[in-house]
Amino acid sequence: MWEILVFATVRLALNANYDALQHFSNFHKLIRQIIEVENKLNDGKTYGLQALKDNVSLLDEKTVNQVNTIVVEAAHQFVLKKTKR
Repeated sequence: MWEILVFATVRLALNANYDALQHFSNFHKLIRQIIEVENKLNDGKTYGLQALKDNVSLLDEKTVNQVNTIVVEAAHQFVLKKTKR
């Protein structure tokens, strides 16, 4: 699910079509590190165009935005707790 969320967010944030998303998912080092498929020892897996279409389309923009809001709020709470120590 993490990969789908990241790819859906990237697609929405960049207003990317699925061809561009496939390129990002297979060749953009930072995105691949975020989804944890690339490290110094191997390049991890690759993503086919149809697999991206089938999976990313499961999340709509409203759901992605709701998840992003929850994550940001949780991160803010975490930072606030750390700075109060």
